[in-house]
Amino acid sequence: MGQQRGRIYEDGAIINVEVMLGMAELDSIDFRHEPSEASFTTLALIDTGASRTVVAPMVLERLGAMPRGFAMAEVSGNQQVPAQLYDVRIFLGGDSLL
Repeated sequence: MGQQRGRIYEDGAIINVEVMLGMAELDSIDFRHEPSEASFTTLALIDTGASRTVVAPMVLERLGAMPRGFAMAEVSGNQQVPAQLYDVRIFLGGDSLL
């Protein structure tokens, strides 16, 4: 992977990423014949201590992503909360992360 350019802040590095629907989600949208954006470019915080990737609801709505299930996610204070799962791909520098 090539070198990424971004800013380092107290909470971590901020970089540009491109979020796209996963292949299963693309097939589902084709079946529903619903319009959606092909991809969405946004800023992302690289949190090296995170165990999950979080995408803003606005990005998921613009892409037309549909929830694929739930999982329990740990938030600050070791609290467990339910989180919706989505089928998306995240790219930076031309390489897929997820």
